[in-house]
Amino acid sequence: MKKLIMLVCLFCPGGLLAKDAAKDTEERYLCIAEQTAGFAIDDSSGEWESTTFEAGDKYLIAPLEKQTETVHGTIGIFPFGEDTAISGCGDGYKSHLLSSLISNLLVCKGGDFESEYFWFNKKNGRFLTVYLHGFIVPNLFLTEEGEVTPFISIGKCSRI
Repeated sequence: MKKLIMLVCLFCPGGLLAKDAAKDTEERYLCIAEQTAGFAIDDSSGEWESTTFEAGDKYLIAPLEKQTETVHGTIGIFPFGEDTAISGCGDGYKSHLLSSLISNLLVCKGGDFESEYFWFNKKNGRFLTVYLHGFIVPNLFLTEEGEVTPFISIGKCSRI
């Protein structure tokens, strides 16, 4: 009997899982970075050193309507107030191996050389974003090392 109920939920056009998946791709969250740290070139020594950056960057998790070469998926990560996503989240909350272990986990990547990552736990509202350019992978459009720096930010998201 349990197997029959599960099959009905999975394959019914209005099944519970289909409704949950649709709801996930329609939800929107405003995320604000609370702390940001990374690496930058010290002006006096010219060496890379750990540092902190001003936090407060805002991101919007929203349906991704426009795919690009570097951003794919049903959900996107947008710098707040911008129309172009910086990361795509594949098939939403089901697109990463860890998502099967930790429900409500959104794992996104994008940017040149897939150098931008964004993870969001819908259950506790926390996010983490990482930007890898600057140290190992230089930004091809800049002439001087250190103009782009790698960083990691943590913060919280609220449903809007």
